[in-house]
Amino acid sequence: MNGNVVASVAGFGCTENQSFLDGGGGRLWKPISESTGTAVILMPAEFQRAELTVLNANGDSTATVIKASCCDHNGGRDHRFLSRSASSLAGEPLPLTVRYVFPEGRVVCLEVGNPNQRLD
Repeated sequence: MNGNVVASVAGFGCTENQSFLDGGGGRLWKPISESTGTAVILMPAEFQRAELTVLNANGDSTATVIKASCCDHNGGRDHRFLSRSASSLAGEPLPLTVRYVFPEGRVVCLEVGNPNQRLD
């Protein structure tokens, strides 16, 4: 993989590629949640409608959502708490792809090159 977001996620059926690097109050990959101790993803409220899958570079599902909440804190964002810690995810083939599938067929993908790094 060359680190190019489009090249790395194209094989996962993505219709739209986004980045976590959008500034404070937007999309966020957080390696450690205060409430679960696992990785957590915060996204705009519209993402609560989408099914989330975290894939490793081989396309294997590598984490599941253990808890979800939306819209009542942290800027009204959707929160997805993952089943694994960032340090354990760092042992997977990287980069990771965070893949959201919306009911209307839109597939939004975001890349996580280093799960131990906060992306904001």
